[in-house]
Amino acid sequence: MKRSSIPDTNLININCPVCNAVKRKLLYEENEFPVWKCTTCSHIYVSPQPSNAAVSEYYGESFHDETENADLFEYNRQDIYKQTTRAINHYMQTRGDLLDIGAAFGGFLEHVLEEGYKYRL
Repeated sequence: MKRSSIPDTNLININCPVCNAVKRKLLYEENEFPVWKCTTCSHIYVSPQPSNAAVSEYYGESFHDETENADLFEYNRQDIYKQTTRAINHYMQTRGDLLDIGAAFGGFLEHVLEEGYKYRL
């Protein structure tokens, strides 16, 4: 298995983030990172993962970890949400279901709901 270009000291091995199980099956590698499937709950995840410090160094000031204030996080992204929605509207004939992967605090989803898109539970 190829090793990531990120130093081992900046990588964190994790159990399944959904059920905390240790047993897993290797599916494939993506950009030098192993992608696993939990044999208990079937969740798919990456391990080892870069630490918050490594991600912060890579992304610079644009990276904010999960401890950041949600209101400030969303406020700083309103222009991005508007531009993204305009781009989606340009290509979409109707406003139906929209999937947001990596939704952070959910601000973009709130924005597109106001624009007429739908969600499913």
